Amino acid sequence: MAGKKTEYTDTELKNQKCEVEGCSQPARYQWNCCADSNIWRRLCSDHDLELNVQLMTFMKVKGWKAKLKRYAAIVKRDRW
Repeated sequence: MAGKKTEYTDTELKNQKCEVEGCSQPARYQWNCCADSNIWRRLCSDHDLELNVQLMTFMKVKGWKAKLKRYAAIVKRDRW
């Protein structure tokens, strides 16, 4: 996985693939993590949703199911 120190632009994301091992879907979103030296990692829509589910359930965010349902609808509508 490559990643980069600064955020990707929309143009850069459009030309890249998701960084999840074994995934070849186009990148649409990006994440960074302190434990990963704050490297920005490219994610496809499906893996972005999966990561959001994991984070919201881990954090026990109040109303997380409704929030994720709304977000999933946006992600599905907002694909390139």
